[in-house]
Amino acid sequence: EELVFNTFQEYALADKLYRELSLNTDPEISDDEARVILLEQILIKTYTEEDNTRHPVSDSEKDALRIMAEEIRREAVSGEQSFEALMAMYNEAREGSISISALEAPKEVLGLSRDEISEVSESEEGFAIYRCILPVSEQGTQANKERIIALRRQEAFSEEYDEFISGLNLYFNDALWEKTRETDLSCFTADFFEVYSEHFKQ
Repeated sequence: EELVFNTFQEYALADKLYRELSLNTDPEISDDEARVILLEQILIKTYTEEDNTRHPVSDSEKDALRIMAEEIRREAVSGEQSFEALMAMYNEAREGSISISALEAPKEVLGLSRDEISEVSESEEGFAIYRCILPVSEQGTQANKERIIALRRQEAFSEEYDEFISGLNLYFNDALWEKTRETDLSCFTADFFEVYSEHFKQ
């Protein structure tokens, strides 16, 4: 009983410390900073793949692929072919529709309006043309805002923790860990974290 009590006590103190350190981070994230954009894409890869290894195409092949991407964009913009039809014919990405944070999106898509088609964008993957489905996904933006806040709080804690841990002389008891793994762990009592969350509500 004493061991269980001490375990909950130590975890509660650690949890309290984590919250106090991480909550000092400014949680205010603007909608523009967290904005999520919904897009359709046509990706023309500039590499081949063999044995899970990428091999870039030659410069001349890359130039030809750029010309091809520009022609695909011209057809999409002119209405000669629908974007969906061109996507079905040429897209080499796993997905045709994507949602992406404005912080991670290529600059060519940041100012797009609904149904507007981007200039050709180049990345490590290849050449891409995007059509904007939704400039701002409200649901995606809110979820991304929460993700950014959690990430910044984690980073704030890590800075303090890394400085603290650097001054400690610690080792991991591998022999004990291996012995624990070999033990029969079939157990039907209450889960530690279920009990903790029930009695230590935020």
